[in-house]
Amino acid sequence: MPLTPLWFLYVLRLVYGAALVVRWLVVNVIDRSGRLRSAVDWSLGVVLRSPFATPLLAAPLFLCLSLSPLWPAWFGIPTPDNSLIPNLAATIAFTTAFGLGWLVHRQTDLIKIWEQRWWLHLSLAVAFTAGCLSITGMSPLYAPIADDWWRVAYAACYCLGIWNWSFAILGMALKFCSGASPTRRYLADASYWIYLLHLPLVFLLQVAVQDAPWHWSVKFPLILILTFLMLLVSYHFLVRPTVIGAW
Repeated sequence: MPLTPLWFLYVLRLVYGAALVVRWLVVNVIDRSGRLRSAVDWSLGVVLRSPFATPLLAAPLFLCLSLSPLWPAWFGIPTPDNSLIPNLAATIAFTTAFGLGWLVHRQTDLIKIWEQRWWLHLSLAVAFTAGCLSITGMSPLYAPIADDWWRVAYAACYCLGIWNWSFAILGMALKFCSGASPTRRYLADASYWIYLLHLPLVFLLQVAVQDAPWHWSVKFPLILILTFLMLLVSYHFLVRPTVIGAW
């Protein structure tokens, strides 16, 4: 049962359901006094302010991927789109990210840490990405990495890279895009519609230009521009002012 890009919504529903169950147990059974939650909040603040935040967050996924000899490393986290039961690596990766976001939402001042350190996280993200590409090369590598040590090295660079990229992009957004912007607000409103509908348009446009004797540097931006134009026009006239947009 291929879920295509909609696997994201399916996995998100599973994670939300699990989070709500855990929250109910914590609030009503495990930690009625709130002392455990206060300790978790304090510990999270200590970790995120320390230089060990990204290694600690990367550790669970690193252990999973580095111990998976059949992992097609070049493609990163195995996409959970072919089964209603998400694979282990995807479960670990996305549950960790969701859990961190849930806990940070309890004390949102912590996001200022990423704003202050955006340049450091960006530098590390670029360095770890370069490390990954130096191991596998720029061209897609469909076979798993045969050598165990190289797989471990790639897993370390990859897992540290994705967390540094996440913190760098969040920090840059806070640093440079915190002001009110009608354009960004509009694009944010339209983003869900674009996510839901983009795939068939991209496929159709790829088929339409695949035999054209043009360089990829022409085809690639052309497909992006036409896809965005069609989706934004359809959003503006068919979604935004209608009951669909309100929903």
